[in-house]
Amino acid sequence: MLISRYIGEKKQERIGKVIGGVIWFFAILAVILTIALLLAAPTATVFGIILCSIYFVVLGRKEKI
Repeated sequence: MLISRYIGEKKQERIGKVIGGVIWFFAILAVILTIALLLAAPTATVFGIILCSIYFVVLGRKEKI
């Protein structure tokens, strides 16, 4: 909503700060949730999660390079 507001107010310089803040927020949230998952999950599950993550990041890309 803030991006739309700043576009309407012709304040283009603030859009980058909003997007940067959102990226940082979700990056920190992802790290916190990953640590919580690793502390709560058994070891076998952790290895499964890591392998699935590697598959989706490396092999599961649909876009052509």
